[in-house]
Amino acid sequence: MNSMKGRTALVVAASKGIGKAIAAELCSRGARVMITSRSAENLTKAKSCILAQNQGGEVHCRVMDLDNEEATKAMLVQAVNELGTIDFLVANSTSFGLSSVGELVRQDWNRALTAKWWSLYWHVEAVVPVMRKHSGGVILNVGSIYSKEPQNGYGISNSVRLLASAFLKSLSDDLAPSGIRVNQLLCGYVHTERLGSYFEDLGRRQGKSSDQAIADVTKNIPMKRFAKPEEIARVAAFLLSDDASYITGQSLAVDGGLIRTAL
Repeated sequence: MNSMKGRTALVVAASKGIGKAIAAELCSRGARVMITSRSAENLTKAKSCILAQNQGGEVHCRVMDLDNEEATKAMLVQAVNELGTIDFLVANSTSFGLSSVGELVRQDWNRALTAKWWSLYWHVEAVVPVMRKHSGGVILNVGSIYSKEPQNGYGISNSVRLLASAFLKSLSDDLAPSGIRVNQLLCGYVHTERLGSYFEDLGRRQGKSSDQAIADVTKNIPMKRFAKPEEIARVAAFLLSDDASYITGQSLAVDGGLIRTAL
């Protein structure tokens, strides 16, 4: 296991699910971690859970509402000042449910752009100067396979995630000379609390039970199961670690083989 002692990580939207699992994995490797969420209660629970698994670890919390630009930027300034340095930025955000393009209104697009694009930009804007000052760092975005292989019924996710992917690829070119790496995880289906409500919605739209909707999706995954958040977290830790020191500008699918494209 690659040690991350002496490193500092900012993990966004990390009170539950994938973000929490990544924060716990980094903490287990010795990193000092700050987790953010819009819910102070959820942050407190997540911190207690992470520290229970990693006695002697260091976890900071910061309430951050990604829908509010001014508040997010102010909190980021405070977070950077509190941590002193940031070696790893793990950009994570809420997911969006089923939505065909014809169902969407401008408010939906604005909300999605804020959550998936602008919030990513605000975090990058805050941490890059610190990383440049220390001649290195890693930015990792938690994305989706839908930015590589768009799926019917995911108008918002297909579109906005692809925008983020293009931005991250361009950013990796700009920051590589400064020793800053930029990569992305393309997640498939992951067992989180949010997944249950997603399949309930999918089942209603398809006129079937959520269990049948899950079975229909699972049969198309070569590994015949969903990922555990901890499995995503271990891949994230690898991309953040020095073991991946020559990897930048990449989007790595962690999907059990679901994407069918050759490259």
